[in-house]
Amino acid sequence: MIITYYPNIESYTPSYFLLWELPSLLISGTTKESFEKFKSGKITKEQLPIIVASGQVEPGKKTNQNVKLHSGLILLDLDKKDNPDIERKIRDINNDKFTYFSFRSPNGGYKVGVYTSIRDIKEHSEYYDAISNYYSSKYSISCDNRCRNICRFCFLPYDENSYNNPCSEKFTLKKGTNDLLIFKREISKRDNNVSTTNYPISSIDSKSVKINTTRCVSNFSVNPLPKIRDSSTYNNETDFNIDSLIQKGVYADIIFNSYRYKYIMSIPDLYYQSYIEQKSLDYFTKIDESNFSDNKSSYYVKGGIPVCQIRLSKTFKIKTGSRNRTLGSISLKLIFNNPFALHERIQQEILFLNEKYCEEPLFQKECRAIVKYNYDRFLTGNLDFSKVIRHNKNGISRQFVFFSQDFKIDDINEKHKIACQEYSIGKKDSMRIIILNAIDKLKDGIKITIPRIAKLTGYNEKTIDRNLTDSIREQYKTYNKSIKLKDRSNIPSFQ
Repeated sequence: MIITYYPNIESYTPSYFLLWELPSLLISGTTKESFEKFKSGKITKEQLPIIVASGQVEPGKKTNQNVKLHSGLILLDLDKKDNPDIERKIRDINNDKFTYFSFRSPNGGYKVGVYTSIRDIKEHSEYYDAISNYYSSKYSISCDNRCRNICRFCFLPYDENSYNNPCSEKFTLKKGTNDLLIFKREISKRDNNVSTTNYPISSIDSKSVKINTTRCVSNFSVNPLPKIRDSSTYNNETDFNIDSLIQKGVYADIIFNSYRYKYIMSIPDLYYQSYIEQKSLDYFTKIDESNFSDNKSSYYVKGGIPVCQIRLSKTFKIKTGSRNRTLGSISLKLIFNNPFALHERIQQEILFLNEKYCEEPLFQKECRAIVKYNYDRFLTGNLDFSKVIRHNKNGISRQFVFFSQDFKIDDINEKHKIACQEYSIGKKDSMRIIILNAIDKLKDGIKITIPRIAKLTGYNEKTIDRNLTDSIREQYKTYNKSIKLKDRSNIPSFQ
């Protein structure tokens, strides 16, 4: 997702920016200054900055052979002379599900960007033809076919009214395999209002997830962008990644525990794979689905576990003075609830929430910086989740009852009733296990009594008595009878 930038057409020394930084380039001070000089006639168009939107061009000549990586972007050039009614049609074009961004050309017309599933430079022409035909036929427009050249550059104008949709759908050519996963997420609201949106994410394997957890952090920086490390150089022994966090026991109590990830220590790849197949990010802390067996929809967690939740009401808005703090807090919660999700996936969610809920959205560069800061600290084991974990008056609270993802119920009161019943049953079962363990430890030849059990367990006698079942009472009474008989057999007889 790297685009190439030159200060002017004569330059052979490129700078590199991430695709998401393009909207910021269009309104930067440097771009504004050069464009104002162009409009006033002080410089020619050839002296404006230029970008090669479709890829990373190595220093030297701007040729197709010098393009090393594809950005995934196809740029359409809609000249005004070929499309005299473009001003009337651009709104519909911007509303198209595939339109990632658009901006005005220096001499009129528009540039329209479409994000794709291109993985190889050789696919560029095929994708360009398909996208050009799609827009041409749907909106009756003419696209400049010179942009079919992967190294085709365009002049960069100053356009504070440019269009940008970070949640646009990725354009994919179907070739017998599923190259694209469109994730549809439902945001639950307090008033049960639901909205949906699409998130484009390329299909990846579990090894790529582990590689990218390190790579996307180390490489996701501002210009100049470091060289992207090839996956073949990945060294599991030296690179820091989520797998090493698990093995070292970092976040063991709050994230990587046996309730949330039942087999995490033995088969972590299972969980990497599950996040590839996951259709949305979790806004609520969940436990491993394998805990729900025999058609059981609720589960009691002994001792409870810390949780956090993201709740977005119908009237929820992020005010200008709290944007960084609120989006930072949400990114922490997303990482807590989705520790195996890619950095890029968390970032997409924050970009969406920024656009949807901020009264005045932050620049995308600021949103990326928020996610990068938190994710970087997460991968080094230094991210403090204490401020986003749910609290009560006594400190960090723990949730004891969880529901299966397949459990659906509209009545909140009924769900609360089921949770209370499960909590009551679970707590009693846990207490009885404690009592049984205490009874085993008290089989020391002395009579077992409720006061002795209470003293050993630390609970009061009423609590112990209340949780004693008939079978447990029978168990320790049988033991008491056995030691009584033993004592009688040891009494010497006098004849």
